Amino acid sequence: MKEEQPSSRPRGLSARAARLLGEQTIDQNQPGTILRDFQTFVDFVGTDGLRTTGQHHLLPHTCLAELNGRMGRPLDVRLRRPQQRSYPNLEGLYLVGRASGLIQARGLGVKGRLVVDEAMRGSWDGLNATERYFTLLEAWLVHARPGMLGKGRGPGREVLEDCAMLWQSIPKKGLRLERRRPNERYLPGIGTEFQHLTLMAMFGLAAVDKGAAVEGQPWRPTEVKRLPWGDAVFALVSDPDVWMQVMTEAEPGKVVFGRLQGVFGPFFPEWRRNLVVSGPVFRKGVFVFGVSLGNVRRQIALSAKGSLEDLAHGILKAFDFDADHLYGFTYKDRFGATVDVSHPYCDEPPWTPDVRVGDLPLTEGEAMDFLYDFGDNWLFRVKMDRVDPPAAGFNRPVVLEAHGKAPPQYGREDW
Repeated sequence: MKEEQPSSRPRGLSARAARLLGEQTIDQNQPGTILRDFQTFVDFVGTDGLRTTGQHHLLPHTCLAELNGRMGRPLDVRLRRPQQRSYPNLEGLYLVGRASGLIQARGLGVKGRLVVDEAMRGSWDGLNATERYFTLLEAWLVHARPGMLGKGRGPGREVLEDCAMLWQSIPKKGLRLERRRPNERYLPGIGTEFQHLTLMAMFGLAAVDKGAAVEGQPWRPTEVKRLPWGDAVFALVSDPDVWMQVMTEAEPGKVVFGRLQGVFGPFFPEWRRNLVVSGPVFRKGVFVFGVSLGNVRRQIALSAKGSLEDLAHGILKAFDFDADHLYGFTYKDRFGATVDVSHPYCDEPPWTPDVRVGDLPLTEGEAMDFLYDFGDNWLFRVKMDRVDPPAAGFNRPVVLEAHGKAPPQYGREDW
């Protein structure tokens, strides 16, 4: 039992919950198996990485059964061609790994790999069990986004909001789910995103009965029960004041761990350090982009020091469009989350003049979308073809190749 406990407790947190938080010990086996399972996942990926397929860099189906078998509580999945989402426990670990930044995707297509970021691995290895537990909890509840799993184009709602909604819907006696009633599988908050249920179990927040496997059917939970530790955690993070503290970004678009430390730190004095996220590396050179609008293509080059504002104007000029309307770029960041960079007249940052081309997280062959005119919705595909050595003459966009006649900007119905 720990000796130090906070002298006062947050509003809305019961004396019992506060006592449980103050007495909880965290190690490889309690309050859940998350630390052991996540370390198994990180070691499985390794520095050499795993070859992936598809644009979302998900786990290859050939390794799923083996990795599932190494988990503390493997799931019995009896599908002929299972995918990552067929194993919600692995999907959950993948989500946490991407959201933490420890697991990163590199390359594309046959060159695509999932690897462990070695710079962040050093920071991770220096954390104690409590620090690791809350790092992963924060990665899941605060930093995770659907786009990391290749779901949805927008940023999506916060996982914390969805999981809190689910938690409040679970009766104290538990929630039973009958296989004969498929509609009951759509749970409040998370729908059928069952990776959040398996993560609740791995973090020791809930007991999830995985039920008997059915040949040819995906995994489905049969019963969910709230555990006292889960009640204490959700009572604390669901407090309105705490919610605002946790979910408010110090700097939009920048991932910094430690948002939960002010919330749980008073109960866990051994929590002193946080995972350090390695910063993006500015790449010098001349970036060459292949820009397409339907079958019309242009190849445009721009110095790494140029901004997305410069690139936007270069694209519009190359397609004989004026620049009288709003626009924005959408791409995946190094965590796999969706990033929207907007016209400077838009309300929400980041804005196109503030993002340099050399800061883009795209690797060769990866692409982003450029949406111009939010009324007519001209959608350009912008693929990074290559990065050439630094050279003079590319401070402004230069058209290297042009294929096809650009459509008229107005009168789109005739195109």
